Amino acid sequence: MKVLKITGLNIGVKKMVVFDIEGKEIVSFSLKGKKITEIKLPPLKSGAYIIRLKTTDGASIRREIMIE
Repeated sequence: MKVLKITGLNIGVKKMVVFDIEGKEIVSFSLKGKKITEIKLPPLKSGAYIIRLKTTDGASIRREIMIE
């Protein structure tokens, strides 16, 4: 199981969505505003993915990750 580590975020996260590189939603998590630093990801094939975090203050953060 892969673990996504989140650093540099001083506010809570309400939701996290994982998309494949084509923009198809793979999985989403409701995180209830917790200040989370590690999230266990479901089994994903190797490749590029887009992570979108929705924070408790309404901000949306988008990052690309590589799964090996």
